[in-house]
Amino acid sequence: MTDIHTSDSRAKWEFIFLILTGTLHILIKEISLFMKWDTESLYGPGFIGNMGFVVLWVGYVIYRIKENPGILKEWGFRLDNFKQSGNVALMFGLPASFLLLGYGTGWKGYRYPFSSLALILFLYPLWGLAQQSALQVFANRNLKIMGLPLVYRLPLVASLFSLSHFRNYALMILVFPLGVVGSWIYEKKPNLWVLAILHGILGMLTYFFILGEDPGTPLILVIRRFFQW
Repeated sequence: MTDIHTSDSRAKWEFIFLILTGTLHILIKEISLFMKWDTESLYGPGFIGNMGFVVLWVGYVIYRIKENPGILKEWGFRLDNFKQSGNVALMFGLPASFLLLGYGTGWKGYRYPFSSLALILFLYPLWGLAQQSALQVFANRNLKIMGLPLVYRLPLVASLFSLSHFRNYALMILVFPLGVVGSWIYEKKPNLWVLAILHGILGMLTYFFILGEDPGTPLILVIRRFFQW
């Protein structure tokens, strides 16, 4: 994972702002819960704060791309190593998928509509791409530039990934191994497309077959209502 366009100083500031973003996200959520504000409302402080963070980070990413268009490949938005990275991800993703699916269907007896499973399987890799980009580019990669060895980076980046799911303690525990493996794959064969797919599939299986939650059905109802207008 070579780097020629990110200085040590820039890496530090990017990492600091990433940590600050995550901290503010958690604080806004905690304050909203304490004040009993509606955390699901599109006009609530949580949603407004998150959209503000998204706008700022997207603006910064666009600036970096304009500054150096080749930075996208350095970050891991590439296809030349897709097969190699995919093969490595498959060694973890395939057995993990069978374990999650087997536990949910065989042990817990969970059953869900195909439409709900398909919708989340389609959408989740998009969210996975955003999360893995932030985690691997602005945390893992920048920590490497700052000289932190892999043996320390893996648990640190995985812990940050876990903390991003704060308050959902079961999910915090479940995503930690993915944080370790994803960071190791990024170190060896950096490809964010592969990590997004891995994140999306395992995330979907975790929600449905481990946590017993169906996030797809409410979305389908919203989509149906929208088109009925």
